[in-house]
Amino acid sequence: VRLILTLIPTFQILTNVVQSDGTHLFDHASSAATTASSSVSNAEAQLLLNSGLFRALLLLFTRTHNPSSSTSTITNSTRVARIQLLRSFLIMCVQSTNLLGKYAWRVPELSTILCHDDFQQNNLVDAIIWSLLGTLCLSGGSSRLVLRKPGASSSSLPTADTCRASAMKTFHQLCSAVVSGLQRLRDVRQEKTDQKQMEETWKEEHQDTLHEFSILANLLVSSSSLASMLLSVCGESSENLSSIKKSVENIRKELSTMPVAAGRQKKEESSSSSVKSAEDDKAGNPSSFVDSHEDDVASVRKSVKIITLLLQQGGSAPGQRPATSVSSKTD
Repeated sequence: VRLILTLIPTFQILTNVVQSDGTHLFDHASSAATTASSSVSNAEAQLLLNSGLFRALLLLFTRTHNPSSSTSTITNSTRVARIQLLRSFLIMCVQSTNLLGKYAWRVPELSTILCHDDFQQNNLVDAIIWSLLGTLCLSGGSSRLVLRKPGASSSSLPTADTCRASAMKTFHQLCSAVVSGLQRLRDVRQEKTDQKQMEETWKEEHQDTLHEFSILANLLVSSSSLASMLLSVCGESSENLSSIKKSVENIRKELSTMPVAAGRQKKEESSSSSVKSAEDDKAGNPSSFVDSHEDDVASVRKSVKIITLLLQQGGSAPGQRPATSVSSKTD
């Protein structure tokens, strides 16, 4: 864990990461030229490969993976360190698809982890992005060199089709989890008993899912290449596009049933109202619960708008750059 935490700042400098908490994992550059200069260049990517550093770091992640350990037995610090390291790899692979991206997917120790049901169920956003990347890196009719251990079989390695199916499946799972989180948030407000315990349960079971959905939207709007990968998967068939739109629409419908917190309707309140709000918090008033999590709901609303606008480009010509400016005015 200490080694990983020491290495992550280096990746942040190399990949021009703005924030490591997932809010903005790519620099919002104002021009394509700036984006190119901020990303991993071909020369830098080739240096990482020729030195063996990139493969060594990939193996650091894969060989410290214990498939027999359940998610509940892994300490939080270990999980955070590993997911940050993996996301650093992801950023570099997205910025250098032809070199680092294709190399990473040819490492069977890594691809096995990425395609495993346990990883995909517990890391929905990462599974979506890695699968989208895989659809591009593993496509093409030519055979690819497999970087495998002696005795390993290449037949178990994923294909572009399996990555495409995984991207679709995990995207639908994430949207369904967001809908469930919003439904529970709405239901909690309508109930009148044991508010504190309900809030703790909701935070533990649902709050991270809403945050992850926002991370996905930020990733798509921050990286035109990721957005293009999603549109490419949607463009494979009208069914893909319509099913993804339907999942996003389900979230929008659920949002339409969510009450708007009083604090967002009236930003300026009297001191007496503030005192009453504090009393409600102490008493476990349901409305105070929703008020305190209105930012979570607002973030999901914004993310739905971002992804909806992106999906409207599903019929665009192949290779057309998505309009990443959709995040400027979505509140």
